[in-house]
Amino acid sequence: MRYYICVVSNRFPENYQIGLTANKWGVETKYLNRIKEVRVGDKLIFALGGKFRSIHEIRSGYHRDESPLWPPKAGDVFPYRIDISNPIMIGEVSISELADQISFM
Repeated sequence: MRYYICVVSNRFPENYQIGLTANKWGVETKYLNRIKEVRVGDKLIFALGGKFRSIHEIRSGYHRDESPLWPPKAGDVFPYRIDISNPIMIGEVSISELADQISFM
């Protein structure tokens, strides 16, 4: 099992809530090679505003879906997506508070 950290842009904090509601996360086409590494059972940690927000289990391999879910970014609809669980842990923890305990970032 691997852990992945996804930092949600402060410019688009609504994208975090959209993903939680849909139990999906998607990436832009330019990040296809990164999402290809994700496997069922891995964990996804979301960070927003300098804080870890929630941890989710990955429930599917990546798939392509171009139906609108998030607002497009430069015409990209974040088409490479994975299914995620409801949060298995939720809360706000400052990244700086844990930085010295993280082995790789």
